[in-house]
Amino acid sequence: MAERRRQRASEFELRQQEKEKERMEAARAKERDREERLAALNKQQKAHIEELQKKIQQKVNKECVVYLQQVYRL
Repeated sequence: MAERRRQRASEFELRQQEKEKERMEAARAKERDREERLAALNKQQKAHIEELQKKIQQKVNKECVVYLQQVYRL
């Protein structure tokens, strides 16, 4: 009887350990997915910022050209 109880307790402990292992694996996978999504978002934001900076620089350059053309006409 005591041996059966120990065996059941041992089996229960193994099941608990397996559940904990699966839970930890799921948590790691979820964190990895989160990090990948965050990295992709950061990359997208960086590209957008670079594009905006490029447009701003082009506009400034164009305005400089227009200004210089007006100055030389005077």
